[in-house]
Amino acid sequence: MKYVLTVCLCLLAFIMNNGCGSSNPNSPTTEEWKATSTTYNVTLTPNTVYFDSTMMNAVTSMDTVNHVYSFSPSHPKTSLLEVGKILLLWRKDVRKIAKVTNTGTAVTVETDSCTLNEVIQDGTLGWDYAADFSPSTVILPTMSVLGQKGNHVMTPMGNDTFGIRLDFGDYIYKVAIKLKGDYMYTKIGVEKKLLQGFRASFTAEGNVYKFRQQSTMKFSNATLQQFDHINKRIKADMTLRLAAAGSGNDAINFELPIVVAKYPVAVGPFVFFINVKIQVVANCVVPADGSSNLNAKFSYETDAGFTFDGVNANPFGNEGTNSIVKDGELATASSSAVAASFGIGFPRTELDLFGTGLVVPYVQPGILVGGDFTTGIHPCQTAQVAFVGGAGLNMGYAGMTLKKSWTLWNKQLYLLKAGDCP
Repeated sequence: MKYVLTVCLCLLAFIMNNGCGSSNPNSPTTEEWKATSTTYNVTLTPNTVYFDSTMMNAVTSMDTVNHVYSFSPSHPKTSLLEVGKILLLWRKDVRKIAKVTNTGTAVTVETDSCTLNEVIQDGTLGWDYAADFSPSTVILPTMSVLGQKGNHVMTPMGNDTFGIRLDFGDYIYKVAIKLKGDYMYTKIGVEKKLLQGFRASFTAEGNVYKFRQQSTMKFSNATLQQFDHINKRIKADMTLRLAAAGSGNDAINFELPIVVAKYPVAVGPFVFFINVKIQVVANCVVPADGSSNLNAKFSYETDAGFTFDGVNANPFGNEGTNSIVKDGELATASSSAVAASFGIGFPRTELDLFGTGLVVPYVQPGILVGGDFTTGIHPCQTAQVAFVGGAGLNMGYAGMTLKKSWTLWNKQLYLLKAGDCP
């Protein structure tokens, strides 16, 4: 039993701190669903060369992947493009100029990344974003598998349904989502084929509901003085299923970060992206004659986030309203010790500036199930579940070194405890 507890705790730490559906879902909490609103009252730094919406015709070519841009030499602002200055293109990009080439017919700039405090001198920007799951508001999801380069676009099977199957090594990944407006149905299956027909499979299935993200950033003298970030109404109903048989003594460890929804938030000349992700991790040690079947249903609704006062960051959030019950069989058995665990972080929301991969904060609940069987003079079988909450931030985007993560709550329960257990 000690082993599965250790596995569960390690899995919990991995999910929370490592960047480590039903046909009749419950109705979301009744309240007025206000439209998205934004705030933008900002003075840019003197070093910023800003091409606003009326000046974008000066850009003759854009390579947003490599962040290389060409400009018409006749435009008045083109002469201001110099190495070391900040280039801000209306709702396209913000970068530091690294090289300028003038061919006479075009001025081309190559760029490096910059921090937001190099762009904003003073002022406030923020949003109260209403994130629902309508096909018209969600950008086509993508999926990235650890150790594999690039993103894999999910195949549309209708205007509101997407799916993908990926085969990497011994693993088969299957993801399906259906956008339903107020909620999104999601099913994730990960399967590992083992020798002699033995298999291990992990499934997460259920619904995540619309939520609101509220963020405010305040700058003074090119320094971030305040950052408030909260996700309101984090709500989901999910079922976890683990089935493993004869996987031997080899542990199965994997991370599968999946972006299932992406929302653009336009604030003045900037575009932030809210990424909704699922993280999946599992660990099994099952002898050839052993097996583990674990099923549990989770429902939860809560708020979580943090505040930053220019020096320190403080998180907030609690387990809110939640329910955890078994859902069918709970059995782990063998002639020798067995341990298995499976968990997801969902919905994990991250903030990304201009789609550059610059993740600012994250907020995430996590759910997991674990089971074990020990032999000897005190045979014991257990099945344990946990509901945890986490948040984290990296202030590098604002030119600061502060980087923190927190566990906001940790609720652990036994669904089964049989035999001569301590």
